Formats: sequence, C-alpha cells, structure tokens
Amino acid sequence: MDTQGIGRRITYWRSRRRTTQEHFAALMGQSVRWVEDPEGGRRQRDPRLSVIERAADALGIDLTLLLSDNATGRAGCVDATEIAAIRRALQRHDIITGTCAPGAADPPPLTALRRAVRYAHTAFQVGHFASLGRLVPELLADTPAPPPAATATSSWLPSRCSRRP
Repeated sequence: MDTQGIGRRITYWRSRRRTTQEHFAALMGQSVRWVEDPEGGRRQRDPRLSVIERAADALGIDLTLLLSDNATGRAGCVDATEIAAIRRALQRHDIITGTCAPGAADPPPLTALRRAVRYAHTAFQVGHFASLGRLVPELLADTPAPPPAATATSSWLPSRCSRRP
C-alpha cells in the first residue's frame, strides 16, 4: 500500500476542508504528532484499513479518494461538502439582508477582497473548481453589501458593516 500517497491525499483533503492538523487530530481521537506522521509518509508501512476509513469519514470523503490515485479525477470538482458550505453561506441572514451578525468583526481590507475575487475569477477561468468550493463561502461572508444608493458604476469603500435598527 502506498502510505506516502495516502498521507499526501489526507493532507490535500484536510487542507481542502480548511481543517487544521489539531482539529483533524481531535476528530480522529489522536495527537497532532500522530497526524503529522502519516501526512509526512512516516507512519506504519501498512496502515490499517479501519484507520483510513475513519480518516475518510472525518474528512467527509469516499474511502476510494484516499486509497487510489485513479480517483483524483473527482477531486478537481466541488464536492457535496463544499456545496453545503456554499448553501449555508447563501442562507445566512446577514448575507441575505446585507447586515452583520451581532459581534461580527470588521470586513477584511478592500485590497484583500479584490485579491481573493481575482484569484477566484482566475480559478473559474482555468476550470479549477475545487478552489471555488473553498473560496465562495468565504467571499460571500467577507464581502459586505454596497449601500442602497450605490450603483454598478459608483465606487464605494466598505469601512464596516451596516446595522439595521
């Protein structure tokens, strides 16, 4: 069994799920060191299938995506977990109404938003849809709505979220 390949695929899916090694270790009921070893290809020569199954479950993916290099064709697409994250972002009240949730932090600087939108647009143009599955929910949450008087041609600089009384 290709343990380095499995470790690389675990790293790929863990980063695609925006999960830290600490969080993944907690999901697996293991230490961070335990996660670092298989990701670096330093774990058992023949890992148990039950451990790989638990990793796949923790990542919300099919077991074949960890076991086979041939399954990587599906890895380039937005999957059900990422679609669910986009749906959750679209259904958030603050995004629908253009208001902020109580205690919300200020939005990121406009330059950071522009850079993220440029990156997402480039990813879309070249067909790297897996990146969009990670980027779209964040962009929806980070981008405040323009003021009601703003038009497509006017420029506006969001300084903070508007709160409706």
